[in-house]
Amino acid sequence: MMGVWFLAAATGDAIGAQLPRLDAVIGQSLNFLWQGALVIAAGAVMAFFTRRLRLLTGEAPAPAA
Repeated sequence: MMGVWFLAAATGDAIGAQLPRLDAVIGQSLNFLWQGALVIAAGAVMAFFTRRLRLLTGEAPAPAA
């Protein structure tokens, strides 16, 4: 599990290091625009699955059937 943790961190660092290279291709403002849209979409997906994750982790009581 620690290997997966470090792999995720290394992948994030590698992606983060490559993103500034897009400035030369698509421009800085468009680069920040799509990154912001991606973050908002990821936040919406996480908010959508919050209830399910709480049920899976045992933090919320199961709904009555």
